[in-house]
Amino acid sequence: MKKVLLLFLLFPSFIFSQTSFSCSYKSVCSWNNTAEKWQDCKGAEDVSLIVMNEKETMFTHTTETISSTYYVKKKREGKDGMFTYDVVSDVGNKYFAIFDISNKMVKMVSTSGEVSTWFMVEWQVKA
Repeated sequence: MKKVLLLFLLFPSFIFSQTSFSCSYKSVCSWNNTAEKWQDCKGAEDVSLIVMNEKETMFTHTTETISSTYYVKKKREGKDGMFTYDVVSDVGNKYFAIFDISNKMVKMVSTSGEVSTWFMVEWQVKA
């Protein structure tokens, strides 16, 4: 019984055991408020690394030219291999972050300013 309880307590950490996400491709989409959908997506190769700390309180996104830190304000309920967070960047911008483990994607939706100015960045995880 103790072994089962121990496995149950450790199980959530196994779900999000990969804390580093090596990305190879990025696309950026703008929000169409009238049609209520993402559009004008533009993509390109983009080598970057996203690293979540063990306690899931912050993560860092590093590219060839810049490194940004995002602080978790709220961890939301994830489902089907997804982990979602409300975050604030090191310069104060607000985002909704989605770590989609099943589909090997990380998405960030800007939530600062008017809804019509929101955009989404989607990274394809290679490892």
